[in-house]
Amino acid sequence: MSYVATETIASALTTTATVFQIAFWLGTVTLAFLGYLGARKTLFQPLRTEIFKRQIDDLSEILQFFVGKGEVKLRDEFDFGLLEQANIEAMYDAYVYHAFKVKRRKEARAYRSELCPAGMIKAEILTEQYILVDGHKEEPVEPPPEPASWTYKGGQVYLPKRYVKQEKRIRRLLESPFLPTPVASAIENYLEAVEKNAWLVDEVILQAANEMPEKYPSMEELKEAQFHWIYNRINSRYDKLELHAKEIVRVIRDYFDSDNLLPSKGSFGFSSILRRVRRRLPAGDA
Repeated sequence: MSYVATETIASALTTTATVFQIAFWLGTVTLAFLGYLGARKTLFQPLRTEIFKRQIDDLSEILQFFVGKGEVKLRDEFDFGLLEQANIEAMYDAYVYHAFKVKRRKEARAYRSELCPAGMIKAEILTEQYILVDGHKEEPVEPPPEPASWTYKGGQVYLPKRYVKQEKRIRRLLESPFLPTPVASAIENYLEAVEKNAWLVDEVILQAANEMPEKYPSMEELKEAQFHWIYNRINSRYDKLELHAKEIVRVIRDYFDSDNLLPSKGSFGFSSILRRVRRRLPAGDA
């Protein structure tokens, strides 16, 4: 009987010890988890703050490209005036040579490499104009010199230096890993509109080229040629860059408002960023 009682007491003590062990470890795990939650707030908060500061810097730089700029200014930053002139002159020169075998001096051409060092060309045009034989390009076949047989395929756009430079500057903004996705998408849409307008110039010039034999059947009439009729057609069909620029500013505003970062709640509101940008802008752009 004494043996059985002793065994019962030992079993109870073992069970009690096991329960206390389980409770101890559960308590330890719970405290560790609660400690992790608290530590996460303090450990990751500096990282969040640093990321937010980087976003502020990036978005402030972006706003400098778009705040307070109208359609004329935005186009001028890509030098669309020279882009139009260069590509119109290229078509005119092609017509003059085709119809009258006359070439202008290279230094007089607005599309020369010093002014337009880059360009865009459609793949189908490249395939039609050049034949690859053993890795070498053959020169395009010369058309006959009659105005009535004139055809102009277009499909290429000469790009001015400022166009290339401005596009690179804006694309560099997209390289930031801290750039919010909605803002990046709005900037991409802006660049797509710029490229669309560049191709529009080629499209309008291609249509205008069909009218060249009728408008300028002789060299005398060609000497009095004006480009305004083509300029007017191009400008009437441009995609408005100002609308896309305003959309970028709106997306940035919405991004900060969605985080409840209103001006009255801190120094990181949209108005604060806008004031910072305006201080950096020249007086004429603010």
